[in-house]
Parts: sequence; C-alpha cells; structure tokens
Amino acid sequence: FNDIASTDETVAVPITTIAANTKPFS
Repeated sequence: FNDIASTDETVAVPITTIAANTKPFS
C-alpha cells in the first residue's frame, strides 16, 4: 500500500502542473 500512496503523491505534482498549463484561463 505504501507504494501506491507514494505513486499517487508523486504523480499528483506533475498532473497539477500539467493541468495548470493546460488551463491557463483558469
């Protein structure tokens, strides 16, 4: 379960950055 949690937290950062770049109008 630790691996899954670590993966979610690690992926959350780049996803947030990509989302911000994808929605510059927000």
